[in-house]
Amino acid sequence: MPQLREIPLKPKPSSTPAIMTLQPSTALPTPPATPSMPAPRHPYPKAPSQELVFRNLIRGPALTLQISSEEFILPIALLCHHSTFLRKEIRQMIEMGMGPGKKRPLEEPDEVKVEKKKKKRKPESEEEGGAKIEDEKKRKLESTSEKEEEGGHVNPNSNSNPNPKPVLDKSSGPLILSLPPTFVSPDIFSLFLSYIYKSGYSPSVDALPASYTANTSNNHVATTTVSTTLSTTDFIPPSIHAYLLAHRLIGPSFMNHTLARIYAGIGVYYPLSPTLMNFVWVQTKGLALGSGVVPLRRLLLHVLIAHWPSQQFHIIARNDPAAWTMLFEAHQDLRQEFIMGLQGGVKVQAAQGYFVGLGEMVKVEG
Repeated sequence: MPQLREIPLKPKPSSTPAIMTLQPSTALPTPPATPSMPAPRHPYPKAPSQELVFRNLIRGPALTLQISSEEFILPIALLCHHSTFLRKEIRQMIEMGMGPGKKRPLEEPDEVKVEKKKKKRKPESEEEGGAKIEDEKKRKLESTSEKEEEGGHVNPNSNSNPNPKPVLDKSSGPLILSLPPTFVSPDIFSLFLSYIYKSGYSPSVDALPASYTANTSNNHVATTTVSTTLSTTDFIPPSIHAYLLAHRLIGPSFMNHTLARIYAGIGVYYPLSPTLMNFVWVQTKGLALGSGVVPLRRLLLHVLIAHWPSQQFHIIARNDPAAWTMLFEAHQDLRQEFIMGLQGGVKVQAAQGYFVGLGEMVKVEG
């Protein structure tokens, strides 16, 4: 019987790769080369956050604003940031050498100014007048020298500092600036404070008070009496007064905020009435911008033209035609623009279309 030869069996293919075993004499495998990576880009410097900007604005010396019987102690940097008018007033106070604790009224009565001019024009004699002028110059020079030695102010004529900046003494208390009642009332000024501290005030401030009646006079702000035969008992929204305050303060950002509140409040909290229109036209008579048009006037005129043909009394109070006739007779410029606008082409823009920039704000005396 023939002898059978054993046939070796082939190993079955494995689904997993064979594990590499290292011999004691073999070296570790060299890892693959790491591809060259470009250096990481440095991010662009971030703009300071609003929190950081606000924190910087509320630091430093303070100013006491006196309005009627109330006082507001506010950071100077914050006021200067939101009001070009206050920035100029504060700078002038510092340059005049009015140190902390000294009070400066915003303006003097005309009678006082006239008396001061008379005294300056009528010295008792030329020699005496010249002596007074020389004494005044010496006193100012001595006062300036003392302040330089104390480190409170820098001599403007000094060659070491050709462009001196105002310096405040932070240790002696705040400066004091008094605003007359005709400039603003505490209630309206509180809207400005809400804006500079909270970035805005509630729209509901323009809502008609529940206790308001047709015969209640408007006590939101003390203003000069306007001679007009129109009714003065209608409600004037606080945002209208806040807009006028923004004009006086030369604060475009606050003005735009008040304008947005007025834009949203017409037809919601109050309608356009002859008294409201008359109040705005009278109070903005001496105001103008670079474009020559007061944005508040333009907004109210556009709303009046766009909604006049309709019977939407919540937007335009047309229940007293005689009052509207008296309004147009009192303001011929309003009447002319109103008639031209009714012929077509006038539309109410978005609120941003009535906003202004700092370069446009120019106060025209008149």
